Amino acid sequence: MSTSGSTVTTANAYYHGSLAAAGRTSSGFIASGTAATPTVTCTATT
Repeated sequence: MSTSGSTVTTANAYYHGSLAAAGRTSSGFIASGTAATPTVTCTATT
């Protein structure tokens, strides 16, 4: 995980393998403090 301003980027750990085409997954995070409702975007990488 890395941060840049208000952007947080995460990536799959190498030991988790890969996701098949049309496969499904889920993720989550824990945060604290007061902040605006985040905007979530997902980007596939190869």
